[in-house]
Amino acid sequence: MSTLPLLRACLERLLEEHKGLLDLAERKKQALITGAMKELQQEVAQEAHHLKKIAIYEAERQQLMKEFQILQGIRGRELSLKECIAYIQDDSERQVLSQLRDHIKAVLVQLNRMNELNQQLLEHSMSFVKETLDLFTEDYGKKLTYANPFVQSNKTSTKAFFDSKI
Repeated sequence: MSTLPLLRACLERLLEEHKGLLDLAERKKQALITGAMKELQQEVAQEAHHLKKIAIYEAERQQLMKEFQILQGIRGRELSLKECIAYIQDDSERQVLSQLRDHIKAVLVQLNRMNELNQQLLEHSMSFVKETLDLFTEDYGKKLTYANPFVQSNKTSTKAFFDSKI
């Protein structure tokens, strides 16, 4: 049996999983914007599930490509998908696999952009949290009044983050 139909099916599954990741990245963006942490946690858990499937499909794709190379009598290094497609005799099969490859590539570019945006949103959120914590933990007397910067102060802040009595 030819490996080409199996390779096509594998690429279709990879494309669907990557589209699923892109959808999750969009939902993660919305969760980051709205501050919906439960939804963000759910999206991250679903993302891990998609990544496991992608790893399985990618291993299958690599195995199918090795088998294709053996059937074609190609020895030496492992070829990329683009290089393997060039060896396909059937024009329609070559075109279908090329389109699948191009679609996967386009989705990966979009996914990369979305992940970069989500990273920026996450960094912004973390800086906001840090600034908020700093507001609660710093001694305001030092910042609100003028102090001579050349005079060293022996005062130490006795203000704790939480007031507690033991």
